[in-house]
Amino acid sequence: MNSTLNIAPDNLTLAFQPIVRIVNEDTFEISDYEVLLRSKDKKSFPAAIFEKIVNNESCNQMFWEWFTLEIKKVLTDKKVRVDINIDPHQFLYQSTWDFLDKMVEYNQQITIEITERVSQELNLEKGLIDTVKHIKDLGYRVALDDISSGQYSFKVVQENIKGIDRVKLSLLIFKVLCQKGLMPKF
Repeated sequence: MNSTLNIAPDNLTLAFQPIVRIVNEDTFEISDYEVLLRSKDKKSFPAAIFEKIVNNESCNQMFWEWFTLEIKKVLTDKKVRVDINIDPHQFLYQSTWDFLDKMVEYNQQITIEITERVSQELNLEKGLIDTVKHIKDLGYRVALDDISSGQYSFKVVQENIKGIDRVKLSLLIFKVLCQKGLMPKF
């Protein structure tokens, strides 16, 4: 393996952040878990490694091979549902689609969460619509991450509403509202 392409999967781990559904004002339940990529040593998002992954097909392929082994360990419990973040740029690589094809047996347990990062190569209007449709055709649920930040606006949601199962709002909009005194601080 070329060391310049080595993404050091032995230093990567997955963390699972609960996503809760509010049942009523006093009760909530865990509906699924967002899968977060972390470095084992720093316990934080491995930004430098992730840049290699999203900017190189070989690194992206190595990542998905490692990720497949790790996530299947969790998905053996059929009651577990997970949200898998995918950077829009990764959809330009065949290895991402190969990963989704390999994981189709778990599609009822997986939501594909398309992250907010802007990809110059993935045309937002046509590319996103086609990407969402392809993911849905494979039987996965689709979420858009951090609406109102990055590349996603409410207009993008409206244009893709038929294929989107969940939207996640950016907390930045709430921070601005709190600063303006239009909303209580949390």
